[in-house]
Amino acid sequence: MSRARRRLALACAFAALAASAGGARADLSVDGTRFIYPAQEKAITLRVGNPGSAPILVQIWLDQGEAQDDLARLRVPFTPMPPLFRLDPGERKAVQLRYTGEPLPQDRESQFWINFMDVPAAGERRDGLKVQISLSMKLLFRPKGLAGEPRKAPGELRWTYDAAGSALAAENPTPYSVTLRTLRVRGARDAGLEGVTVPPYGSARLAWPGPLPRAARELTLDYEAVDDLGLAAAGSARAEAAAGS
Repeated sequence: MSRARRRLALACAFAALAASAGGARADLSVDGTRFIYPAQEKAITLRVGNPGSAPILVQIWLDQGEAQDDLARLRVPFTPMPPLFRLDPGERKAVQLRYTGEPLPQDRESQFWINFMDVPAAGERRDGLKVQISLSMKLLFRPKGLAGEPRKAPGELRWTYDAAGSALAAENPTPYSVTLRTLRVRGARDAGLEGVTVPPYGSARLAWPGPLPRAARELTLDYEAVDDLGLAAAGSARAEAAAGS
């Protein structure tokens, strides 16, 4: 399970526990599910809100997916302003995320995670249960002048499969990070995969949850690719048999 999914699963578990304790719930909303930071921008805006009935404290920090309990030790070239603030019931706030200028690759996108934590404000009770919810959302730093178009990158992935090993492999020849919300193999009886990421100019080997059809020459894949707005666009691709499979 990916780090983002673990955080979301934990959030759902806390929310379910809170509901069983008397209707308490997470009171943090974030506009968007992923964010693009164009290199030429001085800052981008994150919009958060409190749709609940009690004040909350919100903490925001960034990382690259590493496990680190001490946030002061994290070294990422972005600063949220402000990083910690209170939201009263019904209040919304615009948070500025600024790139601090440390060198990043200029020939491809770089991936980070924006983390949001919702903590009940001091002195507030949520039916006797203190609820703390953490969400992680993807941030892609996009240098200026990259070749091609990000919306076309999913269709440019090169796929191979190993039927004997029940695995797929994807190569990404583009400078854009590709995220597939879902990935299915036509003719396979399993549910497929979710949350697949193939890094720019990189590759990903995906263990398949069940046996792959033993096609003579190729498989047909169906996927939903996530675009810059976080929306899913359906597509399909062909996977050729890997050499020796």
